[in-house]
Amino acid sequence: MSETKKVLWFSNAPYAPTGYGNQTQLFMATLPSYGHEVAIVCNYGLQGMKMDAGGVVLYPSEGKSRAMDGGVKWAVREFEPDVIITLYDPWAMKWIEDMEKDEIDVPWVAWTPIDTEPAAKTTVKNLGKATAVVAYSRFGQRILRDYHGINAEFIPHGILTNVYTPGDRVEARAFLNLPKQPFIVSIVGNNQGLPNRKAMYESLIAFKNFNRRHPDTIIYLHTTLGRLRGGLDLATIIEDHLQLREESVWYVKQQDYALGNLSMEYMAKIYQATDVLLNPSLGEGFGLPILEAESCATPVIANDCTSMTELVEQAGGWLVQNQPFRHPDEADQAMPLISSVVKALESAYQSWKNGNQWLQRRQSARAYAMTFDFPNVIAPMWHQYLIQEKWSEGK
Repeated sequence: MSETKKVLWFSNAPYAPTGYGNQTQLFMATLPSYGHEVAIVCNYGLQGMKMDAGGVVLYPSEGKSRAMDGGVKWAVREFEPDVIITLYDPWAMKWIEDMEKDEIDVPWVAWTPIDTEPAAKTTVKNLGKATAVVAYSRFGQRILRDYHGINAEFIPHGILTNVYTPGDRVEARAFLNLPKQPFIVSIVGNNQGLPNRKAMYESLIAFKNFNRRHPDTIIYLHTTLGRLRGGLDLATIIEDHLQLREESVWYVKQQDYALGNLSMEYMAKIYQATDVLLNPSLGEGFGLPILEAESCATPVIANDCTSMTELVEQAGGWLVQNQPFRHPDEADQAMPLISSVVKALESAYQSWKNGNQWLQRRQSARAYAMTFDFPNVIAPMWHQYLIQEKWSEGK
């Protein structure tokens, strides 16, 4: 049994401004230091030809299937991996259906998101074809075991805690051209799809109710304001429907957001500059912005469901109540109760005004996030998984 492996990683390109791209970048940067050879099939972010990224080969998508992943078979034939690890939604990976036909005879480990209860039927169907499954939340691990009889390993997502650090609030606000004084709430996430999984409409209604009582407060939106991704027309909702005052709503430069010009260091400035992250999503496979904010010592308000519960309950944040929301794939997510979001915002505001209490919450957030440092915690977990060939134990 060799202690070094050839790993073919399937996910977004490492430079893609997505959670998948983020984890790909960290995996690519850390696992080779253990002697493993890594190559990446980019289902998003690269087409037309392969390229070298600092000694790691990036294979392009073929562009013909739902997840644009037809290039997997070519990468397998050229790279000859010991194992394929996928970081993507199993239902969207068309090549899985063609594994035998395409002669892809390589163990497949699915590092998979679970953001419904039970897991979506299409997800479970494709996971049944995997050699082994790794969940990146305890919630996902429990759902796979209790509902579907799948014994998944647990390896969470991770971050760079030396990039996402507590910083100077005044300096960070100056960098983002934000006002110096008020209590600032941030929302970080894709405005994509209807219903909006990030619950941005509900969050904005809650903020309006909160802002009526505290007119000096601000909300900062790191997202697309228009419907470019099939999401909400947030600009119209903010200006015409909710009629939020102009001075109460700030947002990222739309051109920079659209072009992916924003680095991890830039994202850290957002969390350092704002006082609480508002993330009451209907469901999360993991929720990297939650962990990033906490690593910057910024407490989080999140929905009490899926992976969010475990990421917030020990980190000095607030969990909001919800009611079931039926997902189209015969599974449940959870719609946050607006009244509960308002209550959490009020609690965060009062805690912020109490200096000692706020300091304790910030310290709890940072301490919890440190346990997810990718180079020092997550990469060693993957290294052990690989050298022990844990996938051979099956599901």
